[in-house]
Amino acid sequence: MSVRISTSRGKGIPFSIDVQANINKTEFTIVGLGTVSVRGVYQGLLNFSELPPSFHPVVVSAYVYSICCYANAATGNGALNLMDMGVSGYTERSLKFPDGHSIKIRGNVERSLNGFGFNGEMHGSVSVPDDIIGHSFYTTFLQPEGAGRIVGKGEGSCFCESGKDFPVQIETIHAFDRGKSLPKPQFRIVTDHGALDGLSYNFTLHSVLDRANTMLKVSS
Repeated sequence: MSVRISTSRGKGIPFSIDVQANINKTEFTIVGLGTVSVRGVYQGLLNFSELPPSFHPVVVSAYVYSICCYANAATGNGALNLMDMGVSGYTERSLKFPDGHSIKIRGNVERSLNGFGFNGEMHGSVSVPDDIIGHSFYTTFLQPEGAGRIVGKGEGSCFCESGKDFPVQIETIHAFDRGKSLPKPQFRIVTDHGALDGLSYNFTLHSVLDRANTMLKVSS
């Protein structure tokens, strides 16, 4: 696979996050700051006003701030960063967990000379294992559905100290400039690692967009 990675100037491209949330009947805010030092590598800090019961930031963190990655992911085999096409956010991203719980995220990204800013809202419920850790992985398949609409479907896992995983199903609808359309389907691969310290969550995320199903090529 040929992946194009470029280094941004200075200390990286800054981004900010502001989310109003209601999870497990607990209202709280998520405020975050970070930078993109190289394409597809995001580092930052999320501050939670409160952590709900039976909850860990890793079950939502990557799915909240990874919308920014469309503007600055590593791209392989001719894949396109979606924000370059006019994508500014998603109409809705749904996370479905094996116990029947689900979380929905709405939001949009604004780009300026100062970087990127994500503003959104999140609501739903989840019950995570006690030994869940700050490590997650997910893949999605992005399918064009005409001008101004892309549907993403995928699956991922949050990992536990026991070695077991806590799976999640992902569905996303992207809305953008009605005059544009994604010319071909493409894949997205994201890994995320974070460390929780009180109400603060430090994270590093890697994001790659690819037009080739690399795992299929390897397995064949």
